[in-house]
Amino acid sequence: MTGILLILTLQASDARDTSYVEVTAEGVAALGASADIARDNAIKDALRKAVEQGVGAYIDSKTAVDNYELLYDKIYSHAQGYVASYEVVKEKADKDAGLYRVWIKAKVKTGIIQNDLVAMGILVSEMGRPRLAVVVDNEDLAYTLEDYFQEQGFPLVDLPTVKKVLKADELDLLIDGDKRTAQKVATLTGAEILITGRAEVSSEMKKLPYTDEKKTIYTAKLRVKAVEALTGEVIAVSSLKRSLPFSEEEVIKLVGDSSAKELSSEILKKWTLRRNVIHIIIKGATAAKIGKIKTGIRENIRGVSEVLDRGMVEGYAIIEVVAETNPQEVLDAIREKEKILGIQVVAYEGQRIEAKAK
Repeated sequence: MTGILLILTLQASDARDTSYVEVTAEGVAALGASADIARDNAIKDALRKAVEQGVGAYIDSKTAVDNYELLYDKIYSHAQGYVASYEVVKEKADKDAGLYRVWIKAKVKTGIIQNDLVAMGILVSEMGRPRLAVVVDNEDLAYTLEDYFQEQGFPLVDLPTVKKVLKADELDLLIDGDKRTAQKVATLTGAEILITGRAEVSSEMKKLPYTDEKKTIYTAKLRVKAVEALTGEVIAVSSLKRSLPFSEEEVIKLVGDSSAKELSSEILKKWTLRRNVIHIIIKGATAAKIGKIKTGIRENIRGVSEVLDRGMVEGYAIIEVVAETNPQEVLDAIREKEKILGIQVVAYEGQRIEAKAK
């Protein structure tokens, strides 16, 4: 029986991200005495493998293996909940092998997988735990955003630390998206992603529907963006307006959490794709020296596909390395080749290497 379409519907109460990817998977089960039971078990196996592919879109194979027990308990053992629909495209009873085999085409709910990987603490860890700094001109909304990202597992660079490295007029420049100021903050504080923007909170007396009674309605507007600090690349933008009666605190939390959720989703999607991008921050390098370092990296560090000069900030050179290998392998290779490159590694974390020119 081939080509049978079986639909697994979403629960109406599930308001989480329902984006999906279409995959194919093969499932097998012991044939046993009942072909029907074997077929059911083979489909379950195929669904689990389809969901494993969905997980693989976010984490690499080593992370999946290291966390297999947790992933099995939380995701793989509930595979049908992560599949929007599937179709059995081929099946057969392989009597010689004693197996029943099915091949399916499935729509896997990657949005929900992403949310659950975040909740399990796996995805942010897989991303290298990029450090965030939140700089918004409304303190209450800034704290709301910080709380949300911290709960997601992102390490934070707090606002006092950011302010310490900036001059009086640079905070407004940063909020308004000045690239050089963002690079300065990134270089001197270690922040990798900046959440910047402006907010407005207001109130007015309004008549409630179907009554002459007036109540205070609080409105919060927030426009923020997530920026890769060292390059100035905009990762995500959120612009929201929310209104609620009775409580200014509640409307601030509502708009802050909603905006943070939007940004977090896009950060997780896009930052994961940059898992093999490494930034080297080099103190005391001249323009000529930077050229030699870039050439040295291209010629001596295995797996490097691109080396980009991201400019000079406060006496630090910023070099971006795109590699086919992971950041740890690049770091190990750079430390082995320090003399050839003319640098000394002084610190490293995640996808950031700090060094000084020699």
